[in-house]
Amino acid sequence: QTVQEYERAAAELRQWAAADDVSVVIATAPLHMARHQYARALQPVLAWLAKAPMKPANAAERRSMVELRNQLLAKLQWTIWSAHFRAIAPIESPATYERL
Repeated sequence: QTVQEYERAAAELRQWAAADDVSVVIATAPLHMARHQYARALQPVLAWLAKAPMKPANAAERRSMVELRNQLLAKLQWTIWSAHFRAIAPIESPATYERL
């Protein structure tokens, strides 16, 4: 696909879904990446991760967004942020939860 075709498809998707919907964020990220606008692609990913609750119902979406965040951070060569997110990964999504 050409970038123009992809732009049209992304614009059509945005008509039917909110800009912060995970499908829109994931669908528009390659468009920004094709233009080498990695920080612009990263912004909605970080916003979604910050506000999305950690529930089993959205675990697959969360994994996709975390993977996309890590790819974008690598493209930007923001190693300090990559290290930060690797360090807090056990806190963000622990394997087990302790009873209170």
